[in-house]
Amino acid sequence: MGWADVFHSYRLDYSSDDAVKFSDELYEFLSYHCILNSSKIAKERGKYNSYDGSLWSKNTLPIDTYKELIDYLGEKPIIHRGKKYAPEVDWKFVRRHIGEHGVRNSNCMSIAPTATISYIQGCSPSIEPDFSTLFVYENKSGNLFITNEWFVRECKELGIWNAPFIETLKSVDGDVSLLNGELPEDLKKRYRTAFEQDQFTLVNCAAARQKWIDMGQSLNLFNNFSSLKYLNDLYMHARNRGLKSTYYLRNKSASKIEKSTSVGNGDNSDASNTDNSEPTVASCNIDGACESCQ
Repeated sequence: MGWADVFHSYRLDYSSDDAVKFSDELYEFLSYHCILNSSKIAKERGKYNSYDGSLWSKNTLPIDTYKELIDYLGEKPIIHRGKKYAPEVDWKFVRRHIGEHGVRNSNCMSIAPTATISYIQGCSPSIEPDFSTLFVYENKSGNLFITNEWFVRECKELGIWNAPFIETLKSVDGDVSLLNGELPEDLKKRYRTAFEQDQFTLVNCAAARQKWIDMGQSLNLFNNFSSLKYLNDLYMHARNRGLKSTYYLRNKSASKIEKSTSVGNGDNSDASNTDNSEPTVASCNIDGACESCQ
């Protein structure tokens, strides 16, 4: 959990090549230490019972199975040159250590969905981008009012976090893309809602992580009034990038933030500077012309 928080700490745009590079390098670092420490525990306590004959015993690591899969699919592997975000690691040392001592765990890494516990802890869930800067999270235990603290911090640095701005933000349900002129473009890009992110880049980030982990990921994708052809292309892209699975396909909830205007002096004049219209979804005329029929 807290993946989006890390991105915000580096002021990285989720829908960027740097986000993919970051995902690749950081998960290589995590994978290296997970596998190495499992091997160190095996040195102390012994290998797991069915180790002999496993891929670990054949000097086959997650990165090796990834390369085999990509070759089978006929795709190009994700490769990034040069280190920027994470320290160098020595995989030859890990392979030698495993060769001598094995590993304690048959599997070391998976990425779970952590929405409820993440919000209770005050951080972003799993590996997901922010749902919005301001929203209500509902579950069977009740409702949580979620505010993106990184966004609040940057707005305070700019001197724009005040009662009128909060009311304006609430009027667009925390979707900064609907604000006209209130925010710098860089801030609007980095704090786009999950539905406004480039979903293909989210898949590329997941594929960069998948190279290094031995299990799967809880990767939610977010559908913003998209066509069936688009969704087909997205899921085929996930398959071609070597993902083992995806999780939910999220659509926009019908719930909205309560539009209270009781904060401060009640001056809500800035709320008029927003475009709060919903995209129009065309219905199918059943004549074979739309993308779903084709």
